[in-house]
Amino acid sequence: MPPHNPIGTGPLPTLQLQSIVALRESFVPWSRAGKGLWLRLGGLATDDARAHGALCNALERLFAPPAGVGPKVLILDWSGVSNCSAEGLALFGVVTRRLAEHAVRIIIIEPEFTDTRSAVNGSRILDGCGGLEWVPSTASKRSILHCCAQAAAFSGSANESVDNFCDGLSDTLKAHAAPRRATLAMMGTAIELLHNVLSHAGSSHAAAAAFVLPRRRPAVLQVGIADDGIGIPAAVLRHPRHAWLTWFSDAGVTRAVIREQLSGRKTTEGETDSGGGGMARVIKKLLEETSSEVTLRSGSALIRLSSTDPESYKVHRLTYGAGTQVRIELRLP
Repeated sequence: MPPHNPIGTGPLPTLQLQSIVALRESFVPWSRAGKGLWLRLGGLATDDARAHGALCNALERLFAPPAGVGPKVLILDWSGVSNCSAEGLALFGVVTRRLAEHAVRIIIIEPEFTDTRSAVNGSRILDGCGGLEWVPSTASKRSILHCCAQAAAFSGSANESVDNFCDGLSDTLKAHAAPRRATLAMMGTAIELLHNVLSHAGSSHAAAAAFVLPRRRPAVLQVGIADDGIGIPAAVLRHPRHAWLTWFSDAGVTRAVIREQLSGRKTTEGETDSGGGGMARVIKKLLEETSSEVTLRSGSALIRLSSTDPESYKVHRLTYGAGTQVRIELRLP
């Protein structure tokens, strides 16, 4: 039996997936009945406040108690995405895996930009996330975005996809003749961030992705990591010796972690390990030894750092937050 419309208009229509227009028309009764959400995602970059805010609000509606009352269908509309960021693609993988565990029907409208669509497919970010339904875009436009490493999707412990991701990243740096110091700094940063996710984030899902943006002059390697964990502020604040930070906002705590290279590593018996110092050190080294930028969003904090001035922290206080996302941009030779 099809689900019944609670506003009294009879059974909800079958959703039509052959085109965006057909889906939109058949979706209207679902939306009016409160059984469906249509979410335009954009590139999901860490600094896209509109897309992130909308995503967080949608997740609240989907997961809020009592269970089974919220929307049953979520349409993730990527039709207008031209250049998805690496951490945006990683977050996309994290979100779809979370949703797939909660009996939500997920319908994805594919990007209409051919390079973006190829990058998403080439990254294999959605491998193992069964039950997804795709709606083709009607247009075909050009963009410049190349996947350069098979995406990693993991939880709980390292697995083969993480190793494959690191191998692909290393091969990309070699192919572009990146200097040895830049290669070591980039690989060290990526490995430390992946280790933090595995060891300290408290996440159920995480992912990593990498692109080369050849249209930039010079070309740029973009690496993104995303998780659905507790976030850097919460991880650091649960350690007793960082209690002095409890008065600060998420932005203040995250900036202090990076600037002061705070660590929650175990130092005496009985203390917990919440991480932080290693991440700050490798990011600082990366900025000092390469031409790069780092954008980090955790909790409701967004921080930007650049190799042009490694001691400068551009801090933004947001009104939303879900997990942690990091974007690293390294200018290639």
